[in-house]
Amino acid sequence: MSADAAREPWARSYAEATVKHAKPRREDDGDRSAPTRFAYGTAGFRTTATALRSTCFRAGAFAAARAMAHGGKTTGMVVTASHNPASDNGVKLVEPSGGTLPMALEGVAEMLANAEDGDAETQVRALREAMATAAPADAASANASARVFVARDTRESGRALADATLAGVHAMGVEAVDRGIATTPQLHYYVYCANVGADDSERAYYDRLSAGYAALTERDEDEDEDDDHGATVVIDCADGVGGVKLSSLGEAVAPYGLAFDLRNRGDEPTSSLNDGVGSDFVQKGKTIPTRGGFENLPAGTRCVSIDGDADRLVYFQTTAAGGVDLVDGDQLAVLIACWMNARVKEAAPYLNDITVGVVQTAYANGASTEFLTRELGAAPACVPTGVKHLHHRAEEFDIGVYFESNGHGTALFSPSASKAIEDATVEALVARDMPAVKALLALTNAQRVINPSVGDAMSGILLVEAILRRTVKAPRLGSFYKDLPSRQTKVVVADRTKIQTFDAERRVAEPEGLQDAIDAIVRASNDARCRAFVRPSGTEDCVRVYVEASEETRVEETTRAIVRAVEAHCG
Repeated sequence: MSADAAREPWARSYAEATVKHAKPRREDDGDRSAPTRFAYGTAGFRTTATALRSTCFRAGAFAAARAMAHGGKTTGMVVTASHNPASDNGVKLVEPSGGTLPMALEGVAEMLANAEDGDAETQVRALREAMATAAPADAASANASARVFVARDTRESGRALADATLAGVHAMGVEAVDRGIATTPQLHYYVYCANVGADDSERAYYDRLSAGYAALTERDEDEDEDDDHGATVVIDCADGVGGVKLSSLGEAVAPYGLAFDLRNRGDEPTSSLNDGVGSDFVQKGKTIPTRGGFENLPAGTRCVSIDGDADRLVYFQTTAAGGVDLVDGDQLAVLIACWMNARVKEAAPYLNDITVGVVQTAYANGASTEFLTRELGAAPACVPTGVKHLHHRAEEFDIGVYFESNGHGTALFSPSASKAIEDATVEALVARDMPAVKALLALTNAQRVINPSVGDAMSGILLVEAILRRTVKAPRLGSFYKDLPSRQTKVVVADRTKIQTFDAERRVAEPEGLQDAIDAIVRASNDARCRAFVRPSGTEDCVRVYVEASEETRVEETTRAIVRAVEAHCG
C-alpha cells in the first residue's frame, strides 16, 4: 500500500482485516477450475455460495464506502441469490435512496471483487472511488455517522456470509447493523426510511402496507362489496424468505378482509428453495408449482407465486385440466397502469398535466404493447433488459409503471405528482366534488400500499388485490388481451461479445449483416405482427433469440431461420 493510502485510517484498517478474508483456495470450495470472475448483474454478484466469503467481506466494505460518500448516511446490503438454487448466494447493494447501486459504479464494484488478495492497492483504489463524492476533510465525520444495514434470506449459507459482510463494514470503521432475515425489498425499505427520518422497523413496514390497503379498499356505506372478487389468495412462497414474512403481513391485513393461504413456506421436510416452485418456475414453464397441493385447488382459484427473496410476483389461475392461466408481469403492468390512468381521468379538472407512463423491455409481449398504446394514448417506453433500466426510466414519468415479464416491477410516483395529487384533493374537497375526491384519495392510498424504494412482491400483492376488490366489475385477471405466441431460445457461441446491440437491444449493430438477415426473415414470414430480436446473454456464452408472431407455426419457422442466421454470423 502506498504511503498516501496508509495515512487514511480506514485504508489501514481495511488492509489489515482483508488478510483474514482471503478468497477461498480452489480445494476449499471444491472447484479446481479458474477462479470466479465476478460481473455486477442486475442487482449484484451471484455465484456458488462457497466462493463468496471474500466477496461479501469486500462488498460490505464497499457499502460502507458508499455510506461515507453520502456524508454519513445509511446504505445496505442483502445476502441473497433471489430465484437461483439453494446452493448459490449473492450480494445486492442498496443506496441511501433505497435504490440500487448507480450503474456508473458497477465497474468499480467489479474491480474490488476481482482484485487479487495481495493487491491492496487495487482494493483501496476501488473503495476510494466508491467514496469519491465525499471530500477528504469530511471523511472523519462521515465515518462517525455512517451505517450499513445487512440482511439475508433463509439460505443455509446466509449466516456465515452475512458475518463476512458485517466484518467488511467494521473494517472501514463504519457501524454495521445486522437486520437479520428479511426480504430484499424490506431491506431496501429499511434503508430508505433510515435516511428520510421515518420508522425503519419491520413492524412499521407491515403497518404502512396494511394501513394503505385498508384505506384503499374502504367502501362507503352505500356501496356493496362484490363477492366475485374474493378475499383469499393462495400464495406459493418458493420455500424462501417470503414464507416467513408473508405470515406477518397476513396477520396485519386479516382485519381488513384479506386472507393469505401460504404454501411452500420452506418449513417442510420436502422444502427446496426455488426447486420446482416460485415465480421463475411458474412463469417460464407456465405450470403450477410441483409442491403445495396446487393440483387439488378448484379451477379458477386465484394464486400468486413469488421468488426466493420476494421481489418478483406472478399471478395465475388454476384450470380444470390442471394447468394455469398465467398472469405475468406484462398483464400486471396493464392492470395497474390502466387503473391509475382511470383515477387520473376521474380527478380532472383538478389534476392537470399528470400522465401515466409504462416502461417495458423488448421481451414484453407485443399484444401488451398494443393494448397499452390504445388505452394510454402513447406507446410504452422500451429499455434494455434489467430492472435497473426500467426503474430509472419510470422515474421520468409523473406516474411510472414498470414490470418485466418475470414479475419484477412496481409503480412510482414522482414528488411533483404526489404534491399535485395532494393539492388537487384539497381543491376537490372545497368544491365538494366527491367523485373526484374518491379518485384522488385512491391515488394517495395506492402510494401507501407501494414500497416507495423498489419493486416488492408483498406490496405488489396488496396493490393488485386492492385494485380488484375496489374496482366495480373488475375484469378477470389476464383478460385484457391475448398474448401473441412467442418463443425464447438460445444459441451457444464461442464469444457472446461479438453481438453488439442498440435501440434497447432490439437491433444488432455487430456482426455486420446479421440484422439485415433478421429483417429479411421477419419480412418473409408475411405476418405483420411478427417480431424478432437477438441479444447476448449477460452471464453465458450464448445469444438469446426472441420471436413472436400471430401463429405458433410462424414462430417456430422464424425461430429456426434466425438461429441459423446467428450461427452463420457468429461461428
